[in-house]
Amino acid sequence: MNHHSIQALVGTEALTHKRETLKASRNNFLVEEVDYRYLDAGEASKDNAENEYEYALFSLFTRINYQYQDNIISVLFSEETDLPVSDKITGMVIFRA
Repeated sequence: MNHHSIQALVGTEALTHKRETLKASRNNFLVEEVDYRYLDAGEASKDNAENEYEYALFSLFTRINYQYQDNIISVLFSEETDLPVSDKITGMVIFRA
């Protein structure tokens, strides 16, 4: 087994993200000075909006390298996530020494 080498990497990734947005605007203020521009002081074109979203991701991944006499012969990898778009990614690459 002196000429053979196997390396393995196994891991996980977990993340969450939450974003909240609130905006408001108003036009036609009675007094145009910056100190007197309050949202309830304008005469027309009142606008406001808000949105919120949140997501979480959890992934498992593996990678295995096989070498013979210091030459990489094959790389195997796999990843599973909880995303609905790509549930599983697997592959294998073979190199000829």
